[in-house]
This record gives sequence, structure tokens and C-alpha cells, in this order.
Amino acid sequence: MKATMLKTFALGLLVTTAFSCSKSKSTPTKSNTELLTQSAWKIDVAGVDLDKNGSIDETYPFEDCEKDDTYVFNINGTGVLSNNALKCDDNDPTTEDFTWSFKTNGTVLFASLTSIDGDATIKTLNDANLEVYQDVENSGMSIRYIFRFKH
Repeated sequence: MKATMLKTFALGLLVTTAFSCSKSKSTPTKSNTELLTQSAWKIDVAGVDLDKNGSIDETYPFEDCEKDDTYVFNINGTGVLSNNALKCDDNDPTTEDFTWSFKTNGTVLFASLTSIDGDATIKTLNDANLEVYQDVENSGMSIRYIFRFKH
């Protein structure tokens, strides 16, 4: 009788242990395309990184009419810049179409925008933030421009 009770207890302990040690579920990692195209982006801050240390040394002074602009990246490699309610110039179009693509295994974003035309290296791309930088030659000097976007 004691042997049967011991076996039943051991079996119950084994079953309880097996079910309590289940693996926790983790959410799958989103691709760069999913992160970029999930919703519209707004410019947060932009400026010049004079010493190329990753920090903005001189901030670009955005006007209110620029702060409300949104950038939508579509999954098919097209996008739309919307000037929204505040236009800087009455002659500005309401929207501006652009194209985009990833290069270098998703570490470089190519875009045909007025503000970012060409390749920009991705520093951060997650559910809430996009930060890219672009090195531009100007009068024989290389200048780094940083653009930070948020949802």
C-alpha cells in the first residue's frame, strides 16, 4: 500500500513539474520592413553631428509647419509625405510621393525625399523610433546629418 501511494505521489509530482516548466512564449522579432511600415512617422529632431560621435551638436530649428508632417512608408517600396494641416507655403502640395528601399542587409535606408535623398545609415529602428544619419560632402568637408523620427 505504501509503495502504491509513493508511486502515485511521485507520478503526481512529475506531472506537476512537467507542466510548471513550460517555456515562456516570446513574441517574434519584427523585420525592418515591418517596423518601418507599421505606422506613420513624424520628425522628432534633426541636426548636425560635427564630431561624428552620434550626438546632435547643432539642432535644426523646425517650423511648426514642418513638425506636423508625417511620413508613411508602404510595404511595396513607395511612400507618402503628408504636409497635413500646417503648410509652410500655400503652394506646397498636400502630399509628396517618394520611393524607398533597404540596402546592405537592412542597415541602410535609401529614400527619394527632399530632406533625405539617397542613402542613410540606420542607427535605430524599433517600434517607436527611427534614427538615421547621412554623411554629406560639403566644400571638401564631410558633414553628418542626423534625423530622428517617432510614431
